[in-house]
Amino acid sequence: MSGILKSLKFTLLTVLCLFLSSCAVSPAVSPGSPPPVVLSESPPPSPEEAGVSAPVRLYYIRDTVRFEAGVREAAKLVKSDSRQDYPSGAAFANFREIKMGAIPGRVLYRGSHPAQPGNPRFPYAQQLAENARVATVLNLSDTPKQIALYGEDIPWYQNFINRNTIIPLVMGADYTQREFEIKLKEGLLFMASHNPPYLIHGVEGRERTGFFVALLEALMGASSGEIKADYMLSYVNLYKIFPEEERYAVISYLAEDILQKIRGDKDPAHRDLQKDAERYILENIGLSQGELEALKRKLTGASKF
Repeated sequence: MSGILKSLKFTLLTVLCLFLSSCAVSPAVSPGSPPPVVLSESPPPSPEEAGVSAPVRLYYIRDTVRFEAGVREAAKLVKSDSRQDYPSGAAFANFREIKMGAIPGRVLYRGSHPAQPGNPRFPYAQQLAENARVATVLNLSDTPKQIALYGEDIPWYQNFINRNTIIPLVMGADYTQREFEIKLKEGLLFMASHNPPYLIHGVEGRERTGFFVALLEALMGASSGEIKADYMLSYVNLYKIFPEEERYAVISYLAEDILQKIRGDKDPAHRDLQKDAERYILENIGLSQGELEALKRKLTGASKF
């Protein structure tokens, strides 16, 4: 495990080494219930000391490795690039409609990259986006030069470039960084000034897309449970990690971390998530009240320019 930590030399956020640990003082776990999580700053034991019984022990190691990278390594996430290994093209492309809170159907979609050569998921994501009649694309991962190259080979993507209905945001995955919030502002303003249906995508449609969509869902009144379930659906789709698995309970803490960022790290029992999302967008992201209201109208499908 120490080799893993040494190999992941990223800075700026917390992170983590996850594993199933046997412990003499482990709390009892009822059959079928999620394992408890113990937070610790102590060094993890050696692999030989790690067992397969509860509790799941989350080690936060400051300023060494990123939270997400630690989860990926510890949870042993592996996905297939073969369509036949998935129950549907939508699952393979991690593509879905977001319909919760005040967001109606046929307004907001998320998915994997719909135009990236060499990505076996892109033809499926593209076809699903075409079927959804997507009008505006937020590309969270690429540069203007990259999307121009995609457009040369894919006329469908070129149409968005020609109509100025696509924005390349080149976002990193670390949502604790100010640069992430600057890019987030660009994307939210682009949505507020363009018409739905929207498609938000990165490469897998999981990390950057997960935060972006979670914020929109919170803004429009979705519950924390709905937001977490949608976030975790990417792990179900791509990695076939299901709710009955211990890994699912562990990875769900990534969704909780996003919600805490939106809440401002306040006690969720005493917070209004929708108001917190509004506050986050106004104070952290920097939208005006008028821009925020325009965005909300777009997400209800009630406002078109």
